[in-house]
Amino acid sequence: MIAGVKVDLVLLLVVAWSIRRGIEEGIVWALIGGLAVDLLSTGPFGASVVGFGFAAVLAGSLGPMLRQVSVLLPLTITPLASIVATLCSALVMAAVGWPVPWPATVALVVLPAAVLDSLAMFVVYPVVSMADRRPHAPDWSV
Repeated sequence: MIAGVKVDLVLLLVVAWSIRRGIEEGIVWALIGGLAVDLLSTGPFGASVVGFGFAAVLAGSLGPMLRQVSVLLPLTITPLASIVATLCSALVMAAVGWPVPWPATVALVVLPAAVLDSLAMFVVYPVVSMADRRPHAPDWSV
Protein backbone atom coordinates (compact mmCIF):
# COMPACT_ATOMS: atom_id res chain seq x y z
CA MET A 1 0.00 0.00 0.00
CA ILE A 2 1.36 3.39 -0.99
CA ALA A 3 -0.39 6.57 0.21
CA GLY A 4 -3.55 4.60 0.99
CA VAL A 5 -3.71 2.99 -2.46
CA LYS A 6 -3.04 -0.73 -2.88
CA VAL A 7 -2.28 -2.98 -5.81
CA ASP A 8 -5.39 -4.82 -6.96
CA LEU A 9 -3.87 -8.25 -7.50
CA VAL A 10 -7.15 -9.87 -8.56
CA LEU A 11 -7.69 -7.18 -11.19
CA LEU A 12 -4.14 -7.64 -12.48
CA LEU A 13 -4.61 -11.40 -12.74
CA VAL A 14 -7.88 -10.91 -14.64
CA VAL A 15 -6.28 -8.39 -17.01
CA ALA A 16 -3.16 -10.50 -17.57
CA TRP A 17 -5.18 -13.66 -18.26
CA SER A 18 -7.50 -11.71 -20.59
CA ILE A 19 -4.48 -10.43 -22.51
CA ARG A 20 -3.16 -13.99 -22.81
CA ARG A 21 -6.40 -15.86 -23.51
CA GLY A 22 -9.03 -13.37 -24.68
CA ILE A 23 -12.40 -12.09 -23.53
CA GLU A 24 -14.14 -15.39 -22.79
CA GLU A 25 -11.58 -16.73 -20.33
CA GLY A 26 -11.03 -13.27 -18.88
CA ILE A 27 -14.75 -12.94 -18.10
CA VAL A 28 -14.70 -16.29 -16.29
CA TRP A 29 -11.84 -15.11 -14.06
CA ALA A 30 -13.48 -11.70 -13.62
CA LEU A 31 -16.59 -13.45 -12.33
CA ILE A 32 -14.68 -15.81 -10.01
CA GLY A 33 -12.30 -13.12 -8.74
CA GLY A 34 -15.02 -10.48 -8.48
CA LEU A 35 -17.27 -12.76 -6.45
CA ALA A 36 -14.38 -13.59 -4.10
CA VAL A 37 -13.50 -9.92 -3.63
CA ASP A 38 -17.15 -8.94 -3.16
CA LEU A 39 -17.68 -11.66 -0.56
CA LEU A 40 -14.74 -10.29 1.46
CA SER A 41 -15.57 -6.63 0.91
CA THR A 42 -17.78 -4.22 2.82
CA GLY A 43 -18.83 -2.61 -0.46
CA PRO A 44 -21.96 -3.42 -2.41
CA PHE A 45 -22.10 -6.97 -3.73
CA GLY A 46 -21.36 -7.08 -7.45
CA ALA A 47 -19.27 -3.93 -7.68
CA SER A 48 -16.02 -5.85 -8.21
CA VAL A 49 -17.63 -8.30 -10.63
CA VAL A 50 -18.81 -5.40 -12.81
CA GLY A 51 -15.47 -3.58 -12.67
CA PHE A 52 -13.40 -6.69 -13.35
CA GLY A 53 -15.78 -7.72 -16.12
CA PHE A 54 -15.36 -4.45 -18.01
CA ALA A 55 -11.58 -4.65 -17.54
CA ALA A 56 -11.60 -8.24 -18.88
CA VAL A 57 -13.52 -7.19 -21.99
CA LEU A 58 -11.14 -4.29 -22.61
CA ALA A 59 -7.98 -6.34 -22.06
CA GLY A 60 -9.33 -9.39 -23.87
CA SER A 61 -10.32 -7.42 -26.94
CA LEU A 62 -7.05 -5.48 -27.30
CA GLY A 63 -4.44 -7.66 -25.61
CA PRO A 64 -4.22 -10.66 -27.95
CA MET A 65 -3.86 -8.33 -30.93
CA LEU A 66 -1.15 -6.25 -29.21
CA ARG A 67 0.76 -9.40 -28.19
CA GLN A 68 1.37 -10.11 -31.88
CA VAL A 69 3.21 -6.79 -32.21
CA SER A 70 5.32 -6.80 -29.04
CA VAL A 71 5.72 -8.66 -25.78
CA LEU A 72 5.51 -5.47 -23.71
CA LEU A 73 2.84 -3.63 -25.69
CA PRO A 74 -0.09 -5.41 -23.96
CA LEU A 75 1.08 -3.97 -20.65
CA THR A 76 -0.02 -0.55 -21.89
CA ILE A 77 -3.60 -1.77 -21.42
CA THR A 78 -3.14 -1.98 -17.64
CA PRO A 79 -3.60 1.71 -16.72
CA LEU A 80 -6.75 1.96 -18.82
CA ALA A 81 -8.13 -1.33 -17.47
CA SER A 82 -7.41 -0.19 -13.90
CA ILE A 83 -9.18 3.13 -14.48
CA VAL A 84 -12.18 1.42 -16.11
CA ALA A 85 -12.48 -1.20 -13.34
CA THR A 86 -12.20 1.34 -10.52
CA LEU A 87 -14.65 3.77 -12.11
CA CYS A 88 -17.17 1.00 -12.86
CA SER A 89 -16.99 -0.18 -9.25
CA ALA A 90 -17.47 3.41 -8.05
CA LEU A 91 -20.45 3.82 -10.39
CA VAL A 92 -22.07 0.70 -8.92
CA MET A 93 -21.47 2.10 -5.44
CA ALA A 94 -23.04 5.42 -6.42
CA ALA A 95 -25.97 3.64 -8.08
CA VAL A 96 -26.87 1.81 -4.87
CA GLY A 97 -26.65 4.96 -2.79
CA TRP A 98 -23.09 5.03 -1.49
CA PRO A 99 -21.66 8.55 -1.37
CA VAL A 100 -18.89 8.88 -3.95
CA PRO A 101 -17.07 12.23 -3.96
CA TRP A 102 -16.05 12.08 -7.62
CA PRO A 103 -13.19 14.61 -7.81
CA ALA A 104 -11.49 13.17 -4.72
CA THR A 105 -12.14 9.59 -5.82
CA VAL A 106 -10.54 10.18 -9.21
CA ALA A 107 -7.60 12.18 -7.86
CA LEU A 108 -6.85 10.10 -4.77
CA VAL A 109 -7.93 6.59 -5.75
CA VAL A 110 -8.45 6.02 -9.48
CA LEU A 111 -5.33 7.65 -10.90
CA PRO A 112 -2.86 6.51 -8.20
CA ALA A 113 -4.26 2.97 -8.43
CA ALA A 114 -3.72 3.00 -12.20
CA VAL A 115 -0.07 3.97 -11.73
CA LEU A 116 0.54 1.41 -9.00
CA ASP A 117 -1.28 -1.36 -10.90
CA SER A 118 0.73 -0.56 -14.02
CA LEU A 119 4.00 -0.91 -12.16
CA ALA A 120 2.89 -4.14 -10.48
CA MET A 121 1.88 -5.63 -13.84
CA PHE A 122 5.58 -5.85 -14.74
CA VAL A 123 5.79 -8.55 -12.06
CA VAL A 124 2.35 -10.16 -12.49
CA TYR A 125 2.32 -10.51 -16.29
CA PRO A 126 5.50 -12.63 -16.56
CA VAL A 127 4.18 -14.96 -13.85
CA VAL A 128 0.85 -15.36 -15.68
CA SER A 129 2.72 -15.87 -18.96
CA MET A 130 4.77 -18.68 -17.41
CA ALA A 131 1.61 -20.29 -16.04
CA ASP A 132 0.00 -20.03 -19.47
CA ARG A 133 2.94 -21.80 -21.13
CA ARG A 134 2.51 -24.93 -19.05
CA PRO A 135 2.08 -28.09 -21.07
CA HIS A 136 -1.56 -28.62 -21.85
CA ALA A 137 -3.28 -31.89 -21.19
CA PRO A 138 -3.29 -34.22 -24.17
CA ASP A 139 -6.40 -34.48 -26.26
CA TRP A 140 -7.80 -37.95 -25.61
CA SER A 141 -10.81 -37.57 -27.90
CA VAL A 142 -10.96 -39.82 -30.92
